[in-house]
Amino acid sequence: MKVPILSELKSRGEHPDYLFWIGCAGSFDDRAKKVTKALVKILNKANISYAILGKEESCTGDPAKRSGNEFLFQMKAISNIEILNSYHVKKIITTCPHCFNTLKNEYPDFGSDVEVVSHTEYLNSLIKEGKLNPTKNIDEEITYHDPCYLGRHNKILDEPREILEAIPGLEVKELERSRENSFCCGAGGGKIWMEEEAPRVNWNRFEEIEKHGVETVAAACPFCNVMFEDAAKYKGNDSIKIKDISELLKDSLDLPVKNSNFEKLNQSKMKNGKSVKDNLVDLIAKIGEKITIGKSKTIECVNAQNFTYQHTIIKDNVSKLGVVVCIEVKDKNDQINLFGKQLSMHIAASNPIALNSTDI
Repeated sequence: MKVPILSELKSRGEHPDYLFWIGCAGSFDDRAKKVTKALVKILNKANISYAILGKEESCTGDPAKRSGNEFLFQMKAISNIEILNSYHVKKIITTCPHCFNTLKNEYPDFGSDVEVVSHTEYLNSLIKEGKLNPTKNIDEEITYHDPCYLGRHNKILDEPREILEAIPGLEVKELERSRENSFCCGAGGGKIWMEEEAPRVNWNRFEEIEKHGVETVAAACPFCNVMFEDAAKYKGNDSIKIKDISELLKDSLDLPVKNSNFEKLNQSKMKNGKSVKDNLVDLIAKIGEKITIGKSKTIECVNAQNFTYQHTIIKDNVSKLGVVVCIEVKDKNDQINLFGKQLSMHIAASNPIALNSTDI
């Protein structure tokens, strides 16, 4: 995924409108990285002028301050502000409420005058301006958990809910403790790094979520996501999905498939001289499958055109047949991932070629 770097843009004399402050979690935590990627895809969809600091981004100092190390926090604040000033940054978007609160409310004490918006505020404004149009139906019962640094501390209460209301199919159920009276996930005040005694705060909050019988809990904070996933594991509950609002919005947008690997797949030749994709499309036509667009079906085909494999048909993005083959191709040199399903092709010296299908 190509993301613009502020230093590279500056070297070309370009000045983006926004800096996307990724934060420590969004940079290093595997779960939070998915939220980072979701927001990048949305910003690209809306043609937003933005960039990231890349290796120049450092921790805001929030964890140090909450844990009592004011001196370290001030050092981080001063050094970060120097970097922001060197690039003449005027506006920041961030997916982390902890970064948001620190950059917005505490950095001004050290001379920062940057406008800071949470990703929920910004995404909601893009929907209202017509730059984003969620159209894909997500038929789920869902609840929203107000992160402390969005809700109680900064009164960002309506924007996240308006995003959820704009997504077709979602039925939002409010928790008993919500909005200004929301209950902490248990990560605040540096407690995410502490070994808390039972009963833990995140267990308490997750029990409330469980009682609502929802399929998904939406949050807007990487700390909340971690705490709820931990509570779900403790409770043995693998049925409730924990998603960031940006992930839900991404799933509802008609995002184009822009993947250089697709072209790579097109160029990969089989023994009959055709590309892997063309062979699969030919095979679908040969076996006469007529799949309604949007319907999923898995078919196993044996020894057709020297293939032994399974493939999953989703919707029309590849051919005029009304089908798309979602595959991962592995050969001697490359591994190609497409469309959210996984099929492994092991290129052998002789036919047949074997593919095995598994969901990601």
